[in-house]
Amino acid sequence: MKSSPRFPGALCAGLLIAAALLSSCARADDEELTVFVAASMHEVMEEIADDFTAETGTSVRLQAAGSATLVEQLSHGADGDVLITADEHWMSKAAEEGLLAGRPRDVAGNEMVLAVPDGNPASVGSLQDVEDDDVDVVVCAPHVPCGRVAEDLLA
Repeated sequence: MKSSPRFPGALCAGLLIAAALLSSCARADDEELTVFVAASMHEVMEEIADDFTAETGTSVRLQAAGSATLVEQLSHGADGDVLITADEHWMSKAAEEGLLAGRPRDVAGNEMVLAVPDGNPASVGSLQDVEDDDVDVVVCAPHVPCGRVAEDLLA
């Protein structure tokens, strides 16, 4: 199983919202925004940051890591302007710790998919098929969003 962003509609729309959030964070005297972004979003956020810089003249520095690491860095005093986590759990933790200046907003979404080797040798066609003894299941670590979702699905 792996997490796969929904393209193009939901993710693109969400990322446009992220760009709008970035623009609402910028002040005329700001030279740089620091965006703490989940590692899974880093690549697409690089494109958004470049577009934002071209449009506003404000540079964007991306700090990419796992959502748990981002929240930990912020709770230990790291300075950031925008936080984009990979799930609600870590955003809620940031809110509980008083790390947010406002209410969180959804800016993107993921959905779980089954990924199989070329040729699908175990003939996996649904989630129920992974219960077969001949199927090896590999998932993310349980402390990261995709691992937590995978464990819930498999339970």
